[in-house]
Amino acid sequence: MLRIGILNKKKRIVFISVIFLTSFCLLIPTSLGYGTSFSTAEVKTNDSYWETLGYNDEWAYYKVFCNTGDLLAVSVRVDYPIFDIDLVIFDSNEHVVEQELTIVDSVTLYTDVHTNTYYYIRIDRNAPRPGEISFALTIAGASGTDPATIMLAILISVISGVAVIAIVIFLLIRRRRK
Repeated sequence: MLRIGILNKKKRIVFISVIFLTSFCLLIPTSLGYGTSFSTAEVKTNDSYWETLGYNDEWAYYKVFCNTGDLLAVSVRVDYPIFDIDLVIFDSNEHVVEQELTIVDSVTLYTDVHTNTYYYIRIDRNAPRPGEISFALTIAGASGTDPATIMLAILISVISGVAVIAIVIFLLIRRRRK
């Protein structure tokens, strides 16, 4: 077993910091890469993603934060099996904004954004048979960043910093008492 007492001051600080930051990483949930409902929709940004709709999943839900004036563009390309998925874009109230049913090969849908909010993207399995369906999802035109995500990142950074400072102070006080 590793004894912290045998480490010098700098090594103790690094050791404790690594342990503390690793514990934060363990709190981050793993995911499928997509949600299975509006409430579990996976947050995405402008980028291209290679996705696979799970064996028995009927839907893949994503959400993207947009700013007023954005022109959200969502593209889906299916190699095989074709005709097996639909693309639907919803506003933050879960109302259909744009949709393309039975994608033959690929499709791009465009949506004018009128408020700073989330838009949901849903890929529907329209074939009743189970099996994996692979598709390329490309999101463009979303310039927004969710304020809640920014605040969470700031909060985690502040808590981490305060914890590391508290540990350093504790170690310094403990050392002076010896």
